[in-house]
Amino acid sequence: MTELVKQARRDPSGEALEGLKMGFGDWLLRNSETSATDAAGEAFVSGRKLMKLLRNPRVNKAMVPIFSTGERGRMLRAARTAVLLENAARSGAATEGIIGDVPSGLVTLVGRVIGAQVGRVVARRTGGGTVQTPGIIASRVKQALESGVTDPAKKLLVAAIGDDSLFRALLTEAATPASQKFVRRQLNAWLAGVLFREQGEQKVEVPIQ
Repeated sequence: MTELVKQARRDPSGEALEGLKMGFGDWLLRNSETSATDAAGEAFVSGRKLMKLLRNPRVNKAMVPIFSTGERGRMLRAARTAVLLENAARSGAATEGIIGDVPSGLVTLVGRVIGAQVGRVVARRTGGGTVQTPGIIASRVKQALESGVTDPAKKLLVAAIGDDSLFRALLTEAATPASQKFVRRQLNAWLAGVLFREQGEQKVEVPIQ
């Protein structure tokens, strides 16, 4: 792994290291999957399995040269959110009370990845409008799925781990025109990127909301 990282860091474009990060993030999610699947047949992820992997000394040692401290912190935050949602589902407790002040965008995305039913909770917190962060996330994930991207929610989560601005968009409650513009800009850039990588589409039509 050390030699692989060294080779990736020699790439002046940064694309090799970025690819290594995305590959490792995908490996973490695939090795945290459960037997449950969504309507498209894609497996959901277990927050507990993911947290166990992240706390594994060998996995952690492999991650250190690849991911920055900030990236590892974002990964842990996403995993903790997943565990909170799972704990709420298992205990039958009110999800809203369990997740506390976790930003609704992060709750929405993590909920999609693990198969948690968080729509009503998020709607109560945000009013359910499509211009709010959860609505913008849902719109972009849906467009990616309809364009043939497999597991777009997982791909968005992995991308956000390595992109501070994209992760901040998930944490932003888009309550003002300026914050809505910021969230849309980050998610539109992600959508354009994922479509280009998977389908070679240089021009991506994104929804208004």
